[in-house]
Amino acid sequence: MKAFYDAGELACVALDAVTGPQVFLSGFPLAGSDPEQGEQFLLDHAAEHGNCLL
Repeated sequence: MKAFYDAGELACVALDAVTGPQVFLSGFPLAGSDPEQGEQFLLDHAAEHGNCLL
């Protein structure tokens, strides 16, 4: 897992789905799940929290 910062604030977290670890966001597994379901979950989660995905 890698964390990226911009101007001292967390900007991005990159996960390696091959080597792990398994990471969950609000109970949803971010690695090993159906890509279409994962994308929709992330879009919905971001919108609920006033964020966006790039």
